[in-house]
Amino acid sequence: MKVSGNLRSSVAIAVIATLSLTLVSCAATEVDEKRAREAILYDVEQKTGVRVDWVKCPSGVEVVPGARFECRVRARDGRLAVAKMEVLNLDADVRFLSLRPVGG
Repeated sequence: MKVSGNLRSSVAIAVIATLSLTLVSCAATEVDEKRAREAILYDVEQKTGVRVDWVKCPSGVEVVPGARFECRVRARDGRLAVAKMEVLNLDADVRFLSLRPVGG
């Protein structure tokens, strides 16, 4: 059976449209809390030598490049701090910006 050029073009367009929708639907809409925690754990321990006990980041942080959010950090010695984070891109990659102690 011979397929007409118009039918082939229509099928190709449908396949491309489906692939495009699939790629768009895979884009993150919220920052992954686990990725943010891992970035903080690594950066705080590498840059300061302070061992981290836990990190709590907010849920529902929208993926908007340049947006900033804060996470709570507790060192193993009990000190509390706030880590400032920034959303880098639409893939929800984040960057650790700073750490400031809570209280005195």
